[in-house]
Amino acid sequence: MGYRPTDWHVLDLDKDPTPGDPERVRKLAKILHDFADDVSDALRLVKGMAGESTLAEWAGKSATVFKEESRASRRT
Repeated sequence: MGYRPTDWHVLDLDKDPTPGDPERVRKLAKILHDFADDVSDALRLVKGMAGESTLAEWAGKSATVFKEESRASRRT
């Protein structure tokens, strides 16, 4: 953790108005940004599958639900 002032009387405050560890916030931001990129990539791949001809050959309950959800997401 970097240097944080302890005397806030100049601002008429008793304590740090923005407590926390900026480095931890940066690390968390990177983790969340990387996660968002992964989700975006996965969504792109799944949407790409929705248009492929192999999907028409897919059978079973999971195929039915996927097709329904895919159609619903295109309408919104």
